[in-house]
Amino acid sequence: MDVVNLRIRYRPMRIGLCIDEGDIEAFRAAIRLASTMWGGKFNPIIPVGESDVQANALSAAFQVDVLYPVTETKAVTTFVDSAAHLEWPDFERQLFLRNEAGADATFLDIYHPVRHLVKNPPASGDKSFQPLLLTWAEDDPLNDVLLATCGAFPAAEIVGKDYQSLFRRLKPLELPLNQTDAIPADATEMLTPLALTTFDLSNWKPSGQHKEPGFYIGSSGDFTDLVNFWNLKASDIDIVFYDPAFEERLLPVTEAHKWWLLRRLKSSPDPRWPIHSTLWTKTGEPIPNPIPFGEGFGISVIDEHLWDPKSRWKPPLNSFEEQSILGTVSHQFGRPSVTFQLPAKPFFADFPLRDQKLVASVKPLLHSSELILCPPFTPELNQYYGREILSESSKLRSESDSIGVIVDVATPDLTLYALDGSRLIEEIFASRGTTATLSDAGRVGHRLIKQMGGLQGCRVFKIPGVRELIRTHGPLQAFTKSAAIQTIRGLDSATGIETFAPHKKLYICSRESGELKPGDALAYLLEKKMFRVGLSFVCPNCGLDFWRHLDSIETVSTCEYCDTAFNVMPQLKDRDWRFRRSGLFGRDDNQAGGIPVSVVLQQMETTLRDKAFAWTTGMDLESKSLPKWKCETDLVLIVEDFREGPQIVISEVKSAGGEITEADAANLSRVADIFEGSSFLPYIVFAKLGPFSPDEIERCKSAQGKTRTRVIVLSERELEPYFVYERAKQEFDIQGSTSRLHDLAIATNLIFFSPRLKVKTSTVPLAQDI
Repeated sequence: MDVVNLRIRYRPMRIGLCIDEGDIEAFRAAIRLASTMWGGKFNPIIPVGESDVQANALSAAFQVDVLYPVTETKAVTTFVDSAAHLEWPDFERQLFLRNEAGADATFLDIYHPVRHLVKNPPASGDKSFQPLLLTWAEDDPLNDVLLATCGAFPAAEIVGKDYQSLFRRLKPLELPLNQTDAIPADATEMLTPLALTTFDLSNWKPSGQHKEPGFYIGSSGDFTDLVNFWNLKASDIDIVFYDPAFEERLLPVTEAHKWWLLRRLKSSPDPRWPIHSTLWTKTGEPIPNPIPFGEGFGISVIDEHLWDPKSRWKPPLNSFEEQSILGTVSHQFGRPSVTFQLPAKPFFADFPLRDQKLVASVKPLLHSSELILCPPFTPELNQYYGREILSESSKLRSESDSIGVIVDVATPDLTLYALDGSRLIEEIFASRGTTATLSDAGRVGHRLIKQMGGLQGCRVFKIPGVRELIRTHGPLQAFTKSAAIQTIRGLDSATGIETFAPHKKLYICSRESGELKPGDALAYLLEKKMFRVGLSFVCPNCGLDFWRHLDSIETVSTCEYCDTAFNVMPQLKDRDWRFRRSGLFGRDDNQAGGIPVSVVLQQMETTLRDKAFAWTTGMDLESKSLPKWKCETDLVLIVEDFREGPQIVISEVKSAGGEITEADAANLSRVADIFEGSSFLPYIVFAKLGPFSPDEIERCKSAQGKTRTRVIVLSERELEPYFVYERAKQEFDIQGSTSRLHDLAIATNLIFFSPRLKVKTSTVPLAQDI
């Protein structure tokens, strides 16, 4: 039985706390709710206004698992209900479920870290573990800044649970603040209610995606400033709020944070770090008094672009320590599945805690088109992923490098079912209002690739002589071994060079000799049952040749033309074996174009390596909204790029004698436009096992996007070598190796659209040397 390595990260659920734009009371209530949750500091507050654009951007940027309406106004509940892909994991959308004893939290709450700290008290002297409970009057002008900085608990009668008393089990330093008192310098370093929600959590994010800590410059009475400050802190950015109107009260914490930033700069291992802090503002206007912040700071403006879902920067997800486990692979209900025991959890499973919800982020360390357990990061497909992978639409979340399964504290194990690549692609098109179905040509292509043992088994079709052997011999034409080898060897009439020569190092199967020979290629084709072996006989009655398969040869055989029975033994002397195309390759339809399509897919998989996610051969496409609009694509490829995110490739593929038409370019351009602005970045591949004419190049160029380069052109020069630009780099000034679609599109410009030829070194002697 097969096993697969898995990485598991537990994390608290990330809850988008939705409030009405400008509702300061709801803002306060949201912070108090967040203070009860393990991981609550990292939950964004999402203001909902006349337009949902910014609210949707915040929801997407923070990769929230669910949305919760802090106030149940029409605007907020409408926005929450519209996010079907963030379906609530239980029947009732409640943070606390009432019972006779009071209430139980639906998600992980701070009971767990409090119990951990009471059971295993940290060493004294570490400020970050010294509990601090600040209290202040609600009419304090810095009330909301203090709330967003330190946190506070909701009243027990509101949620049904007394979290203030729970926090006091840690024996905190209790410090009341008057309206003229300065905020203590240690307030941002000690274990406040909000800091407690981050206990034992660390963030994970791609390298280079960090935002600088520093200060937020704003007004303590401005709703937008307060929300901005909270959401920056929820992004795990260490910042302190600074309001010039309360400079004296904020001075101690400002000074303490400034010196922490300076110490951080000195201890940084990166000497290129140019600044020690960032001053965040909502306007970008010059800072009136930058003196309190010292020297060497930058300024960042919070606008709609900061939370843009297409931005390379994303707030990190915060999780507990990653663990490795083994899963068992089996086949149930016609598709692969993986079953595994969940590793030890860093929380308690006593009743009634056992029903609290959290996320187990699962990352398989093995990926193949046959075992898709971790689909591309497309949250809008959460419900589809949940139905297919988990059989529960509400309990699976798409993540940037894993899948998040919503589980109970007491859940012991999981079984995940692999996605079918073709069905996944159909669903992706459906999400853009397009019906996609596997075409007849696509079915032939799938079967062809399967017969060859997968995409890498199709490398043999890179050899021009192999393609010529298949092309020139019809289903009823028999040929000898020597003739087949000569055809595979090939001969370029223009140069007199064997076309097989560049492929002597091509690996198609294990062989004893160092170099591949034409006979090796033929043996490989026979192993894959592309040809059947038999003998040709001459009928003594009608004088016509006919071919008989090896398994059906008898001493007395019957002519297939005149039904004359005769003894074949006299004709066996010095008789060469004869071969014919068989099975799928016996079709008289050029395998519906399957060979060039398989070559393109094989080259793309080789080039993109593990970024190639799922693929399918030809599909018929039909718009659900535009009547009578139909077209087809010869292949679809789903790619996961760490810079650009999920990508989708559509393609028009031709054999050597085919031609890219204006209709081909227009149709694929229209399909690509459907995906512009979606989770999937579209690319168009025009491929041909031959050269492109100037007119074809212009047609391909016409499919470029209005704002980005998205067309990739591949001729036989790019498709036949093992490395895509192995030959092209000898002629053009391009990057010789790549593993990204973006780089292929750039190279296409430099090879086909605006050729940049290499400057050849002159061998003509200079005048002064003569």
